[in-house]
Amino acid sequence: MKVSVVMPCYNAAPWIGVALWSLLNQTLLPHEIIVVDDGSSDDSAAIAEAFGTPVRVLRVANGGAAAARARGAAEATGDALLFMDADDLVAPDTLAAQAACLDAHPDTIALTPWRRYVCRDDAWLVRPASCPPRRKGQDDLQAWLSGWYHPPCAVLWSPAAFERSGGWDPDITVNDDGDVMMRGLVRGNRLILSQHGTAFYRRLPGEAVSLSGHRKTEGGVISRLRVLDRITAMLANEDRIAPYADALRTAYGTVLDTCPEAFADLRTRIEKATANLPSAKPARGGALTVCGAHHEAAPHNGWRMEPPDTSPAVSVVIPTYNRATTVMRAIQSVRDQDFTDFELIVVDDASTDDTAQVVEALADDRVRLLVQPANGGVCTARNRGIAAARAPLIAFLDSDDIWLPRKLSRQVELMRASPADVGLVYTGIENRTSQGAEGFVPSARGDVFADLLRINRLHGAPSTALIRAEVFDMVGGFDPALPAIEDYEMWVRIARFWRVDFIPDPLAAYFDVAEQDAAGVRRSRNLRANNDARAMFQARYAEDMCRVGTGHEFLLASARRHASEGALGRLRAARSVLRAIRHEPRALWLYGWSALLLMPPRPRDRILRAMRKIRDLARASPGDRA
Repeated sequence: MKVSVVMPCYNAAPWIGVALWSLLNQTLLPHEIIVVDDGSSDDSAAIAEAFGTPVRVLRVANGGAAAARARGAAEATGDALLFMDADDLVAPDTLAAQAACLDAHPDTIALTPWRRYVCRDDAWLVRPASCPPRRKGQDDLQAWLSGWYHPPCAVLWSPAAFERSGGWDPDITVNDDGDVMMRGLVRGNRLILSQHGTAFYRRLPGEAVSLSGHRKTEGGVISRLRVLDRITAMLANEDRIAPYADALRTAYGTVLDTCPEAFADLRTRIEKATANLPSAKPARGGALTVCGAHHEAAPHNGWRMEPPDTSPAVSVVIPTYNRATTVMRAIQSVRDQDFTDFELIVVDDASTDDTAQVVEALADDRVRLLVQPANGGVCTARNRGIAAARAPLIAFLDSDDIWLPRKLSRQVELMRASPADVGLVYTGIENRTSQGAEGFVPSARGDVFADLLRINRLHGAPSTALIRAEVFDMVGGFDPALPAIEDYEMWVRIARFWRVDFIPDPLAAYFDVAEQDAAGVRRSRNLRANNDARAMFQARYAEDMCRVGTGHEFLLASARRHASEGALGRLRAARSVLRAIRHEPRALWLYGWSALLLMPPRPRDRILRAMRKIRDLARASPGDRA
């Protein structure tokens, strides 16, 4: 199926690039992406034009989103239509899942689940959809009138369904998507919900306001009323209004609740419209049709935009705090790389030792020192480095780790040879202790989102990670609200939209020593902070874990960590295991873990050692066991 995407755009320069990336990272690539620039005064159109085929830009005079969508639809040549705002995103399997629904149910409208995409501090986070759930027994129109809906980025139209709707009305400035959807539903369109794919409706931060933000203005209230009056008249003309009377009352009531008292004439108009509705007849709706088919798109080599002719090729970010004794070792390991086209950004997070002076003494114009005015933590320091980076690729190195020879050149080579939907490349790593070195060999590549919801498989990152700069434009920075595992949480956010790859060889080294941070405990070894962060992580991704079936495994891993916190920790561990059992009551092995984790430490540890020995023997070859 050839999917045409129409993207209206007005002054969306900060967002349109990553919106296009999310479309071009699809497993089913769009047939065309028609960006209709609605008289922008910023660089939106130029950014879109830089992508080249299959992106096509139409420049029109400012006429509003509905008019821009109508112009794009008239130009479309595909078998299906998706209307996506220039600040929204879609998960990589979204178009394939929607296309599979239309293949199975021709001439309908395919919906995909959707979520809000909101910015907290520096991180873009996923939040639940901001609409009430669909009520039992409602048909599609009753549900939409009652407040349940899907934004345009979650809706794939068949040509027949779009034609039945009558298309976009340029005179509707607010709720234009509700208008075109409900007109089509009155005329017989059917909605099919995919079980796969996800659309992300962005809530812009700061003073940026979307069209829906104008719904309480006088023009916004008038536009919303025009939509409801039109749907009411269409139903009345077909003598079908009674089954929808209650839903219409709900819709008018919502407009009344958000209509300012100053617009007295509009409030009176709403009250009269509601009073004129007939008595309701019992609703005879039905459940939303769910499509379980998952389109298996053929593998593709990705779409690729040539990187801009910029120097440097890589920005290396080293966050540091009171590491004057180790930061030079880290810096020198970067300077010793055979790949030399880089800038090195050292972010001193308000150290109280002579870290800054040590870095300033370097005679290397590739090295930049940024000094934080106050200690904000490693997330804030990394984010400062990301914001200052000038290269299309960003690498990280903690100030107590080092890179091994050829680390950067091999990663850059792999990234340049990879499809454009690979956003992160990592490597193996050595864990160096006083007893020697132990290597970690990566194994997770491709779509690792579901796997990461169970366990962090990207061991060694950030110091082993090389990441496309546009990845951070899409997902934001590291989340300073997390007291630990901030890197793990970042990889999950990245993996939602991007694939990953690795080099198996250890190309970095982590020094597992007794060195402590200013709080008295090394961040990665602060068990209480780690457990607190895992609880935040589980709450944040609980819905995703439930969907992919990893919630019980994550909770069990958390329980095993709690068990090391003493008697109170064992109770917390048991509670985590009980929660895991509720997630997956058929996993009988969880019941055994519940009893094991409540044991005193000594017998529990003996049993765990025996279990590990049995596991190691089972993994060994017959010759090894002999």
